Formats: sequence, structure tokens, C-alpha cells
Amino acid sequence: MLFRALPLLFALLALCAFTVEARPMKGRVLSRRLTVEERSLTNAERMKRGLPPRAPVIGRMLPGRELLFDPTPASKAKRGSPSPSPTPKSFSGRVHIKATNGSHVGFLNNTDSGFPNVDYVGTPSTDIVVKISPSGKGPFDLVATNAAWAGSPLLGGGTNDTLSSDSVVIVPLSNTTHTAAGAPPTSKGASAIWSFDSTTLELTPKWTNLNGSSLVPTIGWHKESNLLFFIGNDSLIDGIQNVAVDFFLEK
Repeated sequence: MLFRALPLLFALLALCAFTVEARPMKGRVLSRRLTVEERSLTNAERMKRGLPPRAPVIGRMLPGRELLFDPTPASKAKRGSPSPSPTPKSFSGRVHIKATNGSHVGFLNNTDSGFPNVDYVGTPSTDIVVKISPSGKGPFDLVATNAAWAGSPLLGGGTNDTLSSDSVVIVPLSNTTHTAAGAPPTSKGASAIWSFDSTTLELTPKWTNLNGSSLVPTIGWHKESNLLFFIGNDSLIDGIQNVAVDFFLEK
């Protein structure tokens, strides 16, 4: 008799257990779906109403799925870095001096005085070797890498005189202290006056006066004194004692 009643007893116990599990309890899943208002409540408000807390945002992951969901640790994240600034390309060599018709005149000569002149023959071991590093907007400095003179190795205009198209005033080519591109000269002259054509290798000066006006002067050569200079009006170059010349970098 007892054994016949056992199945019925087990069935009753299972039914009781299901009923208990179906009752709403704090911290457990409800037997009904929450309303939109209830889902928007904070955990504190939910607890007051006997509702379960919100599910955690990041729960326990199954093995093998961590890489799909875990954020990359900050210490291991690939960090962006600013693009490196391009290294200015430098050009160097001797300065070949030519007449405006393209004929050979000589090379820029190294002198102790800091006033380079013309080496008619051209002697690689003693001529000035210069370097120019054009980058961004010019004009740029011209650096004598083997200067025979003391002091600044920069070559430019050696005074702060005003050049113009209607004046015979000249500015000698000499070593000078550094000035910014396009800046007027100091009492010792101006250095950043050169532009460079990487195709023709020509070096061209641009002079800015103290009043802010500027022009591209003619490079002149006074044969008797062997002096190189800048002048604002090339028509004042007579071609006999004074010759208009151009500078080219010979690598």
C-alpha cells in the first residue's frame, strides 16, 4: 500500500517545488515581464518594489568568447602618434659663378676676411663648400661648411643698406649673423635671403629693406677689387669693370 502511494507523493512534492520557484523573490527573475517603466527604474527603486536588480552590464563570459567582448586594455591599446616631420633635404657643393650668358667666371673663393671673391681657376681644396636645406617657405640660409673666416658660417648681405631699382647703393656678399626668412637686415646684414631651384641648381637672393620693401637684386662682380655684391638695378652694371653674374650649386 505504501509503495503504491510513493509515485503520488513524489508528484505532489514536485508540484510544491515548482510553485515555490514561481513566486517572485528579491534578487531573482520574476515570473512576468517587467513593464517599460519598471525596466527604467534604478536598482534602489526596484528593491523598494520587490523587483530584481538590473542585470550587470558585463557578465560572466563563456570560455573562448572573452576576446570578442572584452575591451582592449588601455596599456596595450595601439596608440596613434603624430606623423614625423619630414627631414629637410640638404644640397651641398661649391658655388659655380657664371656670367648671365652662361659662360664660366669662376668659383666662390674661401677667404679669411669673410668677403668671398672669385677663384678664376677653381680649386676644390680651397673653394667654399656651402649647404642649403630648403624646406617650407623660403628664403633660406646658405651655410659655408668649410669657412676660412672666424665667426658665423652664414653667407648673405653684409650691411643693412637699402637696395632699389633707382639706386647705385650696393650690399657686399659676406659672412653675416642669422636672420629670419624675409626679415630686414640687422646692422650686420641678413642671412636667410636665398632661394634654390633644385632643377637648375641656381641660387637666387631676395633682399628685404629696413622699410619692409623687397626685391630680387642682381649679383655683381667688381673685377678690379674682386668683390661680389648685390645691387638693385642691373642696368647700372657696365659690363666692363662690373659684371652681372649668377650663382649655381655644383654638387
